Amino acid sequence: MRTKLFDFIIILVMFCNPIIFPQTMSHDKLLEMKNSLTLGLSDKGLAIGAELMSRAEYSDVREEATFYIAELFFLLAIESDKTNSKISYASKAYTYYLVLQNDYPSSQFSKSILKRINFLLSSFKEYALFRDLLNPLLNESSIVEDKLRFATNLFDFKQPNPYIFFLTGISNQTPIETLDRYFDEIIVNHPEFEIFAYYYKILAHLSTIRGVDFFKDGIVEFDIEKISLKETDGFISIKKDYVPKGRELNRKLNGILSSISKKYPNHPLILNLHLIFAKIFINITDDKIDSATKKHVEFVVQNELDKTHPRYLLAKEFLISNKFY
Repeated sequence: MRTKLFDFIIILVMFCNPIIFPQTMSHDKLLEMKNSLTLGLSDKGLAIGAELMSRAEYSDVREEATFYIAELFFLLAIESDKTNSKISYASKAYTYYLVLQNDYPSSQFSKSILKRINFLLSSFKEYALFRDLLNPLLNESSIVEDKLRFATNLFDFKQPNPYIFFLTGISNQTPIETLDRYFDEIIVNHPEFEIFAYYYKILAHLSTIRGVDFFKDGIVEFDIEKISLKETDGFISIKKDYVPKGRELNRKLNGILSSISKKYPNHPLILNLHLIFAKIFINITDDKIDSATKKHVEFVVQNELDKTHPRYLLAKEFLISNKFY
């Protein structure tokens, strides 16, 4: 049986700590939304998200919920293969980023919000249907889009490639220098993902070696001077020394690989690069394999976290089965 003292304690707790229950309820609801979306329960997750963004009792988590929903649609816009879906998702992401920008000018997500808005404007503004969905004045874009699409149905229409200008004119840069600058921009502006840019940067430089073609002609011709690692074509030769350009390339790329290997010793791309280097820069004479190759393979065995992974098992077997000098 409840006593008056018990009732008084309950009332006291509620009045002295009025935020405890709403905060707990809000964060539980936010967590439920995130888990629902992560598990693929999209309808449920979005329904909860709509509540969190709309109802006053969830105001303490509204900012985070709105940002999470915006990020969800942002990723869907990038990953979707269908143009109409991309535009739809991009519009929803854009709408909620604008809500955050307007309602939370000092948001903890301000820098990310601005970056996302600029990206969406740069990547999707060419489509009439891309718009702020909360702005009724932009709904007319559907009519305009329909009229524009009809014009392209009247005639055989092919979207032009805006990067085709690379095929003309005079450039003082080689394709490798162009790619270096491109990947360096990613490394500088997205340092948390630098390893991926370094990976492609290294593959581009490896493609300058005769017999290695990770990069080939695309929109732009990959017209680079191929380098022979040995004085004869290919990698197997009686002579052990690299030709000067090959020796310099070997030194440069091994320097880059060594540097990023210290930062990301267990990353799959790093482990893959060591195996790639073991093959490309291998120095074989009379069935003997050099110590440099051994070091690359040993690095994989020492740093692979999954000891059942084929990369580990095969690298270990290679070390056991071969002799090195």
